[in-house]
Amino acid sequence: MTFIFRGKNNQTPRQGFEERKRYKQRINNPNIDFVDTWYEHPNYGLYNEHFEPVILLSDEDQTTTSQFGDYSAPENRAANFVVTAFNNFRESYNAISENTAIPYPLFIDGLVPRKGYVDFDSAYQGYIVETSGILLQRVTQQESKIRNFEDFQTVFKSILLEEIKDRPLSKSGFLLSDKCPINVSGLCVELSNLPYDVDLQKGQMIQSKEFLCYADLAKEAGFYIDKNAPWRLIANLESPAMRTLINQYQRNTTPENVLSRVFRAKTQYDDYEAIRSAMTGIYNQFLSDSPMYTYVSRSKGRNVKSRGLRERIGSYIDAKKWLSHLLEIRMLELGMDMSLFEKNKREVLDTHTLYSVSYDNSLKPGLGKIASFCSAHLKEIYSSRGPIDSYKPTTLKDYR
Repeated sequence: MTFIFRGKNNQTPRQGFEERKRYKQRINNPNIDFVDTWYEHPNYGLYNEHFEPVILLSDEDQTTTSQFGDYSAPENRAANFVVTAFNNFRESYNAISENTAIPYPLFIDGLVPRKGYVDFDSAYQGYIVETSGILLQRVTQQESKIRNFEDFQTVFKSILLEEIKDRPLSKSGFLLSDKCPINVSGLCVELSNLPYDVDLQKGQMIQSKEFLCYADLAKEAGFYIDKNAPWRLIANLESPAMRTLINQYQRNTTPENVLSRVFRAKTQYDDYEAIRSAMTGIYNQFLSDSPMYTYVSRSKGRNVKSRGLRERIGSYIDAKKWLSHLLEIRMLELGMDMSLFEKNKREVLDTHTLYSVSYDNSLKPGLGKIASFCSAHLKEIYSSRGPIDSYKPTTLKDYR
């Protein structure tokens, strides 16, 4: 029996939910290595075994990524071991296709990568420019309350309380949000430019006869198929085939260690500068747009309106203050219990005071402490998703 799936974004919330639920429950084949990046495994490949947010390590020489070959556009790249695995998969499929009547699956003729690795820093930069503009508009609406950076921080905090879950500020917050493409992991190969939000073509592709051959060979090569975008292959980091390829880059250790030492970078140590840059950038732009403020004073028994010059950021904003800001922002981004903020802040600042002198990067102990709080919370979040099964009947409350 062939099903027609009608899920897409321009539906009412109820229609959208029912159609998405129908898709995820009907696309049921235990012989296919699907990964559900919407419900069961969000952010797959974007955190390590310690639940620390990670991205593909990037450098000017692009040593961690490779091009796929002459058959693909040179800008399409992926992690080195992913490219090797994909070329093995493609060669196997091409050999079968040439010697049998099995064609390529619908919408991915030729198995040519259309999209691969996306540079995280570029993605974050584009996002934070847009987000800063939106937050600046909110700040400007309350300009009468701001004379200096301290006033700005008070106003900004009130705005973040409303905005931050939809508009994270830190790099780690952005990475694990729906604003960041999963391709920053370097683990993805997309074979079509079909829209992600339309289920019709997904259903047609998955229900085609040749899809089983595609799925079998992808699994053999070490790939998951993204259930919500079946033209997207994602490296299965538990697959023996993929783990063997990873270990070729460093012998006598685990694939997890190879990924950590060779291929990945933690975003948590960049969050301090990210939020400092964002907040000071927004305030400096606010100063440029609105350098003067109006205040009322008494003169000769009557109120007189006067104007003053808003203060620039002073040197009094020290590392401890920024560490406190970062902790608060990360806790808000993750939806952590804010009643623990003061306790956590004392621990972070005590750690910074005691150990900062022992490190070349004096901020590292404090940042590490913030990261430990966040990782513990992320572990709770991702572990709690375990009971959700894409193939079983589900209601809205299961995702709360």
